[in-house]
Amino acid sequence: MTDNSTTVESLRQELERLETAATNIRRVIRNLEREENQAQAQPNIQSHHSAVDRDGTPIHVGDRVAFLTKGRFASTHGIVTRFSKRNQRVFAEDSNGNEIPRAPRNVRFSVLQHDAE
Repeated sequence: MTDNSTTVESLRQELERLETAATNIRRVIRNLEREENQAQAQPNIQSHHSAVDRDGTPIHVGDRVAFLTKGRFASTHGIVTRFSKRNQRVFAEDSNGNEIPRAPRNVRFSVLQHDAE
């Protein structure tokens, strides 16, 4: 009978392990479904590493952009250095080293080379 009780105890432990694994798998599935639903509900949110300029062209860190609105500095172009959270602002450094923030709709991707200034 000790063989049977050992087998039963072993099976109970295995069942408990499987139930814990199943619970963890269900939680991962719920989290993935929640993330997918949130992504589908907010399709216009971009990553924090790129944005879209006035013409709909994707811009990334390192790209040259033209400033379409006047601001504190007289610069007309800059190199993108970063984006704010939710891409509400594009930060670009001009040739004088000034960091210039603009809304993505107020910049345009520029094909001119940085050295052409």
